Amino acid sequence: KVRARGADTSTHRLLSHLWTGSFGPDADDGITVPEPVGVLADLQMVVQRRVPGEALTCLLEGSRGYPLARRAAEAIAKLHRQAVPAHRQHSVDDEIRILRERLVMVADSLPHWQTRITALLDGCERIAASLHDAPSSGIHRDFYPDQILVDGDRLYLLDLDLYSNGDPALDVGNFMAHLDEYSLRRFADTERLADRKSAFVERYLELSTRTTRGAIDAYAALSLARHIAISQQFSERRPLTGALLDLCEERVLRLLCVGRH
Repeated sequence: KVRARGADTSTHRLLSHLWTGSFGPDADDGITVPEPVGVLADLQMVVQRRVPGEALTCLLEGSRGYPLARRAAEAIAKLHRQAVPAHRQHSVDDEIRILRERLVMVADSLPHWQTRITALLDGCERIAASLHDAPSSGIHRDFYPDQILVDGDRLYLLDLDLYSNGDPALDVGNFMAHLDEYSLRRFADTERLADRKSAFVERYLELSTRTTRGAIDAYAALSLARHIAISQQFSERRPLTGALLDLCEERVLRLLCVGRH
C-alpha cells in the first residue's frame, strides 16, 4: 500500500503484532491477517503478502452465509480482545462530527430534502448522546463484509489502516449498516439478509459481555445515515438516496421511541 503522506508504519507495526500473536498462520480458529512483509520508506509503501480468498459480501448470499456471518462476528470480537495499543482515539463525538459534515453537504446539494436531513441529523445526535462512557478497545473502524476474505475455513481480516481506540459497538453496527445498504441496493429489500445480520450480532454478543444490543443498534443507525452521503458519491447509487433517507428516518425514530421508555 502506498500513502501520499508517507509509509503507514503504525499499521505495519499493528499487523506485525497480530501476525506474531493470535492472528498468525497457525491460528487455531483460522482467523488471520495478511503477513506484513516490510516497509519501503523511500516509496512511501508498506508491503503485505497477497492472500487468496473471496470477499465475504457475496458469500453471505449463498448457502454458507449464515455460518460465515457468525465467523465474521468471531473475527471482529477477536480483534477487540487484543491488547494492542492504538495511536488514535475515535469517540462517538468524532463519529457525529463526520456524519454532520457529510450530511450537511448532502443537504446543501439536495435542498428539497434539507429539512428532512436536518431533522435526521438532530435525531442522530440525540442517539449519540446515549453512547458516552462506553467500553473501549482497539477497533477496526471500517469493518464491513468486504474487509474479510474467505479461503475455505480461513478468514483474513483486511485493511486495519484506521485502527483506533474506541467503542467496539461501532464495528458491529457498521457491519450491520453495510448489510442493510447492500440488501437495499442489490435486492430492494433490507430484510433479504436479515437472518445473516441476526446471526452476526447474536454471535458477537455471545462473545462480548461489555457491548449491548442497544449500543450496536445506535451505531448501526449512525453508520446507515452516513450511507446517505456515500450514495451521492457514486452515480449508480444516487437513485438509492431517497430510499436510504426513508430507512434512516424509520430506524432513528424507532430508537428514539425506545429511548423514551
